[in-house]
Amino acid sequence: MMEDSELEDDEHPNTPPITIEMEMEWVSQQDFSKYLGEWIAIFSLEIIAHGKSLAEVTKEVRTKLPSDMLPRYMRIPEGFITMTSACVDCFFDRPNEADCVTCGQKT
Repeated sequence: MMEDSELEDDEHPNTPPITIEMEMEWVSQQDFSKYLGEWIAIFSLEIIAHGKSLAEVTKEVRTKLPSDMLPRYMRIPEGFITMTSACVDCFFDRPNEADCVTCGQKT
């Protein structure tokens, strides 16, 4: 098992935690073509494991991270991935096609 000191970022000891927004931005910029049809595990803006089944990926993750640190799992479809350039609020939270209060995009 990793010691706490192994998890610290020696180069950037005061780096703030990674937010979901940072993670989503990172994901949107990646080329996942070599993982088509596979599951991936993402931790600290890195793919730390991948494989054909979630069980296989989870098993590999358990050898790399302490049990209290959880990666985000994502399946890369063999077809296509839908992306949007809209802000998160535009994509998920615009009831009745109202103007976006976050980015100002008009309907």
